[in-house]
This record gives sequence, C-alpha cells and structure tokens, in this order.
Amino acid sequence: MSSYDEKITKKKLDRKVAHINSSYKTLLSVNYAECYGGYCLENVTGTQRYSERMSSKEMYRFLQGMELILIEYWKAKEECLDRDFSPFSTTYRKVK
Repeated sequence: MSSYDEKITKKKLDRKVAHINSSYKTLLSVNYAECYGGYCLENVTGTQRYSERMSSKEMYRFLQGMELILIEYWKAKEECLDRDFSPFSTTYRKVK
C-alpha cells in the first residue's frame, strides 16, 4: 500500500497538528463537520479558520506542507538572529 492510498483518520490528523503545535509553538486544531464538507484547520478556540474545508487526505497534505514551510521559516529566523541589521541600509554583516 503506497502512502497515497493509506487511510487518513481524524486521530492521525490530530497527531500531526499536536506535533506542529509542540514543535512550532502554535495553537491549532482540526475541526470536522461532514455536513459542511470535511476538515478545516482552526485555532484551538474555534474562532478563526486557517483553511477551507477539505478531505482528510487533502488536510494531511496541507499539514505536511505547512510543517515544511515552518521548518524553513525557523531556519531563516535563526539565520537572521545571527546577523546584525542596520536600520539605515539594506546591507547586513555577519556578527562574530
């Protein structure tokens, strides 16, 4: 069975979101409503949605992509912390 054919359950989506929350200091949850079209990503209080409703496989791929983007974001942020930015120019120099 290929990874594309595997069954994606709410439990698997919840584990993925829990991993993202613990790793990247976010407060996300997955909401499911069959009558509205499937899963959506929202904050833990349910007051703000970050995605449209989609199937479980689409949501799992969405979360995988989100995790990759967060990895790149934190790498770039750490790189920026290693540099000394001047507020008056667009150039920067490495801090030693």
